[in-house]
Amino acid sequence: MILTIALLSGREVILEVDPECRLRDIKQAAKGQFDVSLGKILTQSGEVLQHSIPIGQQVMDGETLTAT
Repeated sequence: MILTIALLSGREVILEVDPECRLRDIKQAAKGQFDVSLGKILTQSGEVLQHSIPIGQQVMDGETLTAT
């Protein structure tokens, strides 16, 4: 699945991830692109993503997520 991770500064990165991956995997991939640590990651509706649930069960393909 494809996800866009956006920082509050407006910087964005597009990631291709496995729907079964966990939030920690997405944070690691985005950290490598942004070169900053990420706090919470929010869905478009403002919900905080959960670490224990596969990403494919929390968001839809193509969604833009906001990192704080």
